[in-house]
Amino acid sequence: MLFVPYSCSNRVVNTLKDYAVKALVNTVDHLGSVSFKVNGLLDEKVDEVSGTELRVSCIEQVITWLFPSRLILRIWEVRALTLDINLC
Repeated sequence: MLFVPYSCSNRVVNTLKDYAVKALVNTVDHLGSVSFKVNGLLDEKVDEVSGTELRVSCIEQVITWLFPSRLILRIWEVRALTLDINLC
């Protein structure tokens, strides 16, 4: 068995502790950065979907105003087909 002086082993332990702390801080920092980017992308997509829903709603209102109610069912059928929803 190899004998290592206390001061040397203490230095190794402290170096390993420092390394472990720095690795943990870097990992948490990286996760925070990734979380921020994912949050931004998600916000963009939510805004995009909201804008699309608003445009669809406006188109439906115009069609409702311009055409008789018999076409409204057909609009919902087309929308259901687009979203792959079964109305029956």
